[in-house]
Amino acid sequence: MKGFSSDESMLIVHALLEVAAHPEYDIAFMTLNFWHNLQICLIERLVAEFTVADILIDAALVLRGETTLQILYMKLVEVQD
Repeated sequence: MKGFSSDESMLIVHALLEVAAHPEYDIAFMTLNFWHNLQICLIERLVAEFTVADILIDAALVLRGETTLQILYMKLVEVQD
C-alpha cells in the first residue's frame, strides 16, 4: 500500500493472525469476513477510479487539450457532491 511502511503492514498481518487464532470460531470468522469484504470494496472502488481516469484521459486526447480535461474533471466533482 502506498504510504505504508513494511512495519505498519506487518501490524495488520499480525492482527489478522491473532484473530484467526481466536478460540471462538464465530468471532474469528466474523472478523476475517469483515476484512475480506473491506478488501473487495476497496478494490472495486480503485477499479472504478481507474476507469473514470481512463475515460477522462481519452476524452482529453480526443478533444485535444488539458483545459478540456479540467472541465470534465470539475463536472465529475460537481456530480459527486
